[in-house]
Order: sequence, then structure tokens, then C-alpha cells
Amino acid sequence: MWQNATYTVAMAQSVRISDAAYEMAAHEAKLMDRSLAQQLEHWIKLGAAVERSGDAGLRQIREAALQLSRLRDAAAVRTGLKRAEDLYAFSAAEVHAAKVRMPKNAFSEFDG
Repeated sequence: MWQNATYTVAMAQSVRISDAAYEMAAHEAKLMDRSLAQQLEHWIKLGAAVERSGDAGLRQIREAALQLSRLRDAAAVRTGLKRAEDLYAFSAAEVHAAKVRMPKNAFSEFDG
């Protein structure tokens, strides 16, 4: 006698993410030999674990956030959303216009 079995299968869902996040995940997935979906799921699990841990050091979280920010910036440059020059603390014009002023006695301890 045959019985019909009912299985619940998780269906893939579509989610909209920014181009920069997509590029960053695709780049990291390639480096880690994962599919794009596997990479995103990995990051989701890590993020959930960090939020639940509560004992993760603030310094480690800040370092991770800074690294993520750098990865986002690199992805934005690769996708053409930003120019590398836009990421500098000072524009080239500001650097060229800057003048260094030294006090007259700055090197007095080295004088004869």
C-alpha cells in the first residue's frame, strides 16, 4: 500500500540588498570557495551569534565593524559607486594647498 508523504521543503526567498553588499559578498564568497547564498547565510549566522553572545569585547566588535567598512568601501570602488579618491581623509587639493609651519626653535636642541 502506498502512502502519500508530505514534506515541508524550505523555499528560497528573494531579498533586495545594495549593490555594494552584493559585490562584497560575491568577492568574499569567491575567496572562501562558497556560493553567494552560502556566504550570505554564513554572515547572517555570525551576526546572530555576535548579537546573542553579549560577551564579545567592544574592541573586537569595533575592529570587525571597521574591517566591514573597509570592505564596503572597496566594493563601492570596484562597482564604480565611489572613486578611490573619495575615500581619502583629505582631498588632493587640500594636501597641495597645505603649508607646514615649524616653530623657530623646533630644532634648538640639535644646535651646536
